[in-house]
Formats: sequence, structure tokens, C-alpha cells
Amino acid sequence: MVRASNASGEEAFDAGTDINAIRVGQFEIPAQGNGSVLLHFAPEAPERLVPALHLLDRVVGPDDIAVRIVLIGGTAPGLFNLQATPLDRAAVGIEIYAQFL
Repeated sequence: MVRASNASGEEAFDAGTDINAIRVGQFEIPAQGNGSVLLHFAPEAPERLVPALHLLDRVVGPDDIAVRIVLIGGTAPGLFNLQATPLDRAAVGIEIYAQFL
């Protein structure tokens, strides 16, 4: 759910209807007027990553990920999915999504 100003009775940041927050389940994430969010980046933690091959070969089983949020994304250099962050000049895109969560 997206909560917008004026439509929800809240003040607009400027003229027009701006986005104040994004709600995902019970979590509400404050947003900038244009819908962007400010992330608090933490260093990458390789132990959080599981290669897809480990899932396919059942090295990592269903019980290992049963109560976790699983993001699937490509990390191969040829995919050109690298983005600069405040902590890394070339973070893979899926890591940015994980930082958001």
C-alpha cells in the first residue's frame, strides 16, 4: 500500500500529491515525496548468500530457508547488474533489495 499526502489528509511536501510512506504487511517505510526511500546500508555478509546450485543439489534444504525471506537474483558479471552504494563501488542488485528488506 502506498500512503499519499492530500489523499490521506496529510500535508504535501510541495504542490500536488506526494508519497509519504509505503506499507508492506505490517511494516511502514517512510518515503520521500517522489516515492524513493533512504536506505541504511550495512556491509555485505557473504554468509547470507546461498548459491542457487546449493538449492538445486539440496545442499541447502527446505528447513534451512523455511522461515526466511528468499530473494533470487543473478550475480554474474556479464549481467551488468552492479550498482554503486555508499559502502561498495560494485554491489550486485539483489544485495540492494536485501538491504531494503
